[in-house]
Amino acid sequence: MFDIDPVNYFAASGSYLSAEVDIEASSQRFKQSPIPAQHIGLMPGFMAGNENGELVTLGRNGSDYSAAVLAACVRAQCCEIWTDVDGVYNCDPRLVPDARLLKSLSYQEAMELSYFGAKVLHPKTIAPIARFHIPCLIKNTANPQGAGTLIGDDSGEDKLPIKGITTLSDLSMVNLSGPGMKGMVGMASRVFGAMSSAGVSVVLITQSSSEYSISFCIQNQDKTKAEKALSIHFELELKDGLLEPVEFIDDLSIVSLVGDGMRTSKGVASRFFTSLAEVNVNIVAIAQGSSERAISAVVPQSGYPRRSKPVTKTYLIASTIWMSSLLGSVGSEASSSSKFVVSRPSFVSKGL
Repeated sequence: MFDIDPVNYFAASGSYLSAEVDIEASSQRFKQSPIPAQHIGLMPGFMAGNENGELVTLGRNGSDYSAAVLAACVRAQCCEIWTDVDGVYNCDPRLVPDARLLKSLSYQEAMELSYFGAKVLHPKTIAPIARFHIPCLIKNTANPQGAGTLIGDDSGEDKLPIKGITTLSDLSMVNLSGPGMKGMVGMASRVFGAMSSAGVSVVLITQSSSEYSISFCIQNQDKTKAEKALSIHFELELKDGLLEPVEFIDDLSIVSLVGDGMRTSKGVASRFFTSLAEVNVNIVAIAQGSSERAISAVVPQSGYPRRSKPVTKTYLIASTIWMSSLLGSVGSEASSSSKFVVSRPSFVSKGL
C-alpha cells in the first residue's frame, strides 16, 4: 500500500474552497515521485495543495474530481468512480420514476448531461478523463454487481439518437435589445465581458439573426450582480436610447435533449417542441450548438416539473424508427495495471 498525499501531489490554484488542479504540473510531480511498482495507491479525495503548500478543497463533487485528475496524472487505463447510485440515468428519477439506466455514454454526451443538471456527473470530473481519453466507469457501492455506466470515446454500439433528457432550474433570462445592437462590432464581447467582470456564469446564449437583441440565461442568485454590471458598462447607450432597458425573466428552467445520434436523425427538434406544446409548456427561448449534440428549450420553471413525465415518455416509449431504446450497450471494461478508485468512507469501511 502506498499513501498518496494530495497536498504534495496535486498542484492547485484558486480559492481555498473550490480550487482547480493543474494537471500538467501535477503529472510532473508523479513522474518525479512515482508510485512504486506492485503497490496499490491510496489517496483521500477532495483535497489538493496550493502554491504555498496549504491544503485547499476542490469544491462540489471534489472526490470524483480527484479520481479523474489522478487518473489523468498517471495516464491510467481506466478510472472507476463508486457512488451511491447505479450510474447515469436518461432522465431525473425524482421526476420520472421509470427512468432507465444508461450503460454507455461518450465523453461529449457526458459533458452535456453534466452541464445541464445530471447530478451524478459534474463538468469538472468529465474534463480530465475526456482530455486524455480515459474510460470512466460509474458504479454503485451498494450494488457492486450492477453494470454501471461506462463513459468513453463513443456512445455505444447501438448509436442511439437520444441518450438523455435533463433539466437545469432556478435560472433568469437577460434580454438586451435596441437599435444600437445592430451592426455594432464587439457588442457581444462587451456584454459577456461585463458578466465575466462581475463573476456571473452564463448558462445559455441565444441571439436573433437581425442582431437586434441578445439573450442569455444566468442563475437566479446572480441577477443583482448582472443588472448592476450591465447598467455600468452600458450607461451611455441606455441613457441615449441606443439600448432599451434591460429585461429580466425570472424562475426559468432549461430542458435539454442530449445524444450524439441527433446529428443524423431527422425530426428530433420537431418532436421535442411538439411534446412540450401538447402538455401546454410555453417555450421562452431555444438554443442548439453546431455539433447538434444537444438541443435546449428555456421554459417557465413552474410549469415544467409536474408536466415533464409526459414529455419524457414521448421519447422513452418512442418507436424503434425514431428512438429505439434509450439503453446503450456497455463496452468491455478496460483492464489496467494502474487502476484508481476513489470512494466514499462508507465504501472503505465495508471492506468491499
